This record gives sequence, structure tokens and C-alpha cells, in this order.
Amino acid sequence: MRGVPSGVWAVASALGGLPVAKAWAKQAAEAEAWTFRNPSCGDRETMSSLRFLAEEAPFLAVHGRSDWAHVCGADALIGGWRSLPWEILKARVSGSRFGVSLHELEELSHAASLGVDFAFFGPIWSTPEKKGLLNPRGLEVLREACSFGLPIIAVGGVLGAQQAAACREVGAHGVAVVRAVFDAAAFRSVCQGWNEGGP
Repeated sequence: MRGVPSGVWAVASALGGLPVAKAWAKQAAEAEAWTFRNPSCGDRETMSSLRFLAEEAPFLAVHGRSDWAHVCGADALIGGWRSLPWEILKARVSGSRFGVSLHELEELSHAASLGVDFAFFGPIWSTPEKKGLLNPRGLEVLREACSFGLPIIAVGGVLGAQQAAACREVGAHGVAVVRAVFDAAAFRSVCQGWNEGGP
């Protein structure tokens, strides 16, 4: 079983089939890990994309779908608030890592009690996806999240070097980016900020 990568995680969100997945993979090549969620295509196209990404990825995690994770041989499965209960998903994981995506410190206690391998936590900064739903948590709450003893992947509004470095400085194990992957300069900046920042 592979360890949980530290560094930049690129999130493949709403990909629309294999050609889009191939283009996305080129953009995300510098990341230490990739995750896959909420495709905008049917299951057959999704599996073609996932199989390709699994072959190319340094480390691949799938959000919410244990069947997809199993078929493509993903390195990890990630449970969230819309997925099956974490206990059920964790029981389906064999030979790979199990992480969770959460937004509240109280949820971290539950996650730690389940023995999860890592947690996505955010949004740290404002992000269009969570606007009107969740307020940004900020760096001090992220620092507290990192004190729970789990590898924390900070997510939400990470768009440049200063933000990536700041997350690392408060103890994050990694940062996850969605929008920045599609902006080569922004993605390069995030990777540089992570690699040069922190203790």
C-alpha cells in the first residue's frame, strides 16, 4: 500500500471524457497526486478516463465511488458528505488508502476515530463552488485541523505560491487545487510555493 503523498494534489472535477482527461493530465503532470470526482459524462466514458488516469497518475484517489476505485485500481478512495457513510466505504477498501473530505473540526474527531489515512479540509479561502454554502475556514482553523494527527490536504481557493506556502507553514500535508490546474502559470506557482515554503 502506497503512502499518502505530501505536496500538491490536482483535482480532476467534471471531466467530460477521455480526450478531456488526457488534456487535463498534461496540465496536472507536476502534482504529487491526482483525484477524480463528479465526471460530466456517462459511466463507460468515465471508466475510460479513469483507467487512463490510473496508468498516468503518480497517485490516484477517487471521490465517493468504491466501484470506480476498485475497477481502475486507484490508490485511495475518498468519502464525502454526499457519499455512502464513511464506515461503509472504509469497509470496502482493501489494499488502498481511505480518506475523507470534510469542512468542520468536529468531523475530524470522527474521522480520526475511524482510522482514516488522510483528510481533505476546507474551504480555506473563498471558492466559487462553496460560495453561499460554506464560509472560508482560514489559516488558523487549518492550523487547528492539522493538530488532530491526520495528514491534512488543504483545499479551497489555493491559487498561488503564497497560499500554498502558508498552508504548509501551518502544518498541512498537502494542498489540493481545482481551478489552478487549468492555468499553467497559477499551477506552476502553487507547486513552487509548496516546494519552497514551510518548515
